[in-house]
Amino acid sequence: LRRLDGERARRSRVQEPHIGTGVTEFGRSSFKVAQAIFRDGICVAMGRATLVCMHKTTRKAVPLPQAAIDRLSKWKVTA
Repeated sequence: LRRLDGERARRSRVQEPHIGTGVTEFGRSSFKVAQAIFRDGICVAMGRATLVCMHKTTRKAVPLPQAAIDRLSKWKVTA
């Protein structure tokens, strides 16, 4: 995890929350994910994260494997 941001709106305890998650962008060695939590149809929180593919030993960024991009693409959204 390279970066994690979040925003929170008003509290609501009426219904169970619904959580939406999607991949918003692919980079050379990273991808970005956006999430939102809804209660009663109202967005009560949003978050964004950047995840980086790293080499196990050197811990340096390495290109995302095409197989990973292919698997993650089914959750691609526009944000």
